Amino acid sequence: MFSKINNQLVQAADWQEVTQGTSNKIFKAEVAGRKLVLRINATENIAIGVHRSREADVLACIQGQAWAPVIVENNVAQGWCLMLDHGACLEPNDSASADLPAAGTIMFALVQQLYRFSATVSPCVAKQLIFDYQGLFAEYKNKFPANNHSALVLCDYLSQSVRELPKVGDTLVHQDLHPQNICVAAGVGSAVIIDWEYAGWGSPWLDVAALNSEFLVAADQLQRLPVFAHLTARDFCIGLQKALNINRALACIWYWLRIELALANGSTMADIANQTSTDDIKNEANQIIKELI
Repeated sequence: MFSKINNQLVQAADWQEVTQGTSNKIFKAEVAGRKLVLRINATENIAIGVHRSREADVLACIQGQAWAPVIVENNVAQGWCLMLDHGACLEPNDSASADLPAAGTIMFALVQQLYRFSATVSPCVAKQLIFDYQGLFAEYKNKFPANNHSALVLCDYLSQSVRELPKVGDTLVHQDLHPQNICVAAGVGSAVIIDWEYAGWGSPWLDVAALNSEFLVAADQLQRLPVFAHLTARDFCIGLQKALNINRALACIWYWLRIELALANGSTMADIANQTSTDDIKNEANQIIKELI
């Protein structure tokens, strides 16, 4: 595998596969004192909804920011990305070292930095990074058979709900914020956001909802972010709840598709199929439909 990658660092390293993630293959190695991570991109039929060219543009845009992963080389054509190893993943409501505050505080500070950086992005660059929500939901919907009523209803729910979110200014968005995508280097005291596969220029609502659900950042604290300054407390709470519902439905659809693909692809994705059952996902989908639609 590595012999086909035309990069001297890749060739020189003794790569060890990391048993994490469900899409890409992740390897780690140390070369000349530098700890590196090599991501072998999953194919399009596995990395559902991922657009590598947009991710590459986002990564290029954020290079040099303290919260951005340092990319050594991102070869979209060959399907791999080489970056620095930024340390262990963060755990929710925990500290990676005695010098770091709780995960929620870290995440709130990171998002503040992300929004400040967004204000410096030119309209021309932002246009190149636009995230197509309706295109994503249509892509999801097209992958389900016509007789899968629950999945199709959820896809329609996503399409409509995103349109109903209170209007706020678009920003650079990550859209997959959870502890395993936040790295903290021991003794450094700073955090880095990794895995920008679903990133782009879009609505900050889904990231903010993830801060609330994944990192327990309080709603009143999130409302103080400048991007929501024009909203009343009531409108913010309505938007946050809708965004939480969207994230819940998105997760259900995403895992449902992964299971279907795992079953279709046999042993190549057996671990994904073993994580949960189709029945569990169907029950979750029906519960979401019952509660939200």
